[in-house]
Amino acid sequence: MGCLAIIVLAIVISSIMDYAYLLITFLIIGLIISIIVGKSNKKKAIERANEIEIISRKMDSDGIPIVDTSLILSPREKCHYQGKGIRLITSRRITRYEGKSSVASLRIAKGLTVRTGSSRGVPIREDVSDKYQGEIAITNKRIVFLGDKGFEFSYDDITALDYYSDAIAFQVNSKRYVISSTEIDYIQIIIDKVMEQDALYYGAKNK
Repeated sequence: MGCLAIIVLAIVISSIMDYAYLLITFLIIGLIISIIVGKSNKKKAIERANEIEIISRKMDSDGIPIVDTSLILSPREKCHYQGKGIRLITSRRITRYEGKSSVASLRIAKGLTVRTGSSRGVPIREDVSDKYQGEIAITNKRIVFLGDKGFEFSYDDITALDYYSDAIAFQVNSKRYVISSTEIDYIQIIIDKVMEQDALYYGAKNK
């Protein structure tokens, strides 16, 4: 009996060791993948920063490009960019229900049953973003979104500006406007350059 117990114990320990080797192997593989992905993301971030710097310097030397536009421009207004984009509108909504409340069924007559109570559970509210296709236009005087849920405002109306990797958020008084584009880096640079020019112009004017 003692020998049998020792054999069983040896088999159990051997099985545990096999699983331990597998677990260690998976952990090592996961760590390697994490390091590779981290280096790749870092490389992309550096390349993106270098590309932005090159475009920015080119605009400093050659000036902000002027393009054709479908906008009706005011005197001395120039369009520096017009291209496809998306407006994002985020609102808080009920996205799902969690848990279930009891439901009672009461048979009143043959073929007639009345249910009481609710089975939907607790409503869960989350931020949901709706996307609206359109065109983004950047001039030296205003920022415009053409399409459904379109808007426009001048640079003087902007109270805060947030740049993200794939979007720009403008705070205009009490409203927030968010746009996204595949050329968001280029748009960010143009906006920066226009605002820099305005600051230099008004700074020189007020001296």
